[in-house]
Amino acid sequence: PMYYACYIRQSPKEEVRTAVRTALEAGYRHIDTAYNYKNEDAIGEVLQELLKSGKVKREELCIVTKVTRLSVTAKSQ
Repeated sequence: PMYYACYIRQSPKEEVRTAVRTALEAGYRHIDTAYNYKNEDAIGEVLQELLKSGKVKREELCIVTKVTRLSVTAKSQ
């Protein structure tokens, strides 16, 4: 499988959707994202669309995200 690092930080939502859709349709299966990139919703929409259509299978995907220091507290550990 090919890997795609999604470093599209704070790009317009449609630009993110187009980039992710194009990458997945080309055969990429690794998506790297993070809360701070502000693109998780657009990536999720494309993933739902392609999973529902059967063009991509969940078991083929490797989706990586990061936890910010601000989102980890003593209560959550």
